[in-house]
Amino acid sequence: MHELSLAVSAVELCLENAKGKKVTKVSIEKGPFSGVDRHAFNFAWPEAIRNTLLSHAELELIENEGMLECHHCKHHFESNELITLCPKCNHFDLGIISGREFRVLSLEVEDVS
Repeated sequence: MHELSLAVSAVELCLENAKGKKVTKVSIEKGPFSGVDRHAFNFAWPEAIRNTLLSHAELELIENEGMLECHHCKHHFESNELITLCPKCNHFDLGIISGREFRVLSLEVEDVS
């Protein structure tokens, strides 16, 4: 389950950027082709934030649509499935334009003083 190591890495990044302030919310963007399972990440998150300044932070996991390109007709279209046909020409030779993302988008913090 690589989601735990991703959660720990995201927490470390958040802590570096929070600069000692309590984090109340973390927004993370996840594409459908990132290889990250939403349920596994949500399961790993509480363990990753335990005993940190993120221990009560709300997690917002934003799932984006993927964007594919047909190599046959060059049509671009949204899809969350890699195994699909081009809606324009019905070919299956497709490439990923976007959807591999997995990144921390934002933090909400408050002073702990």
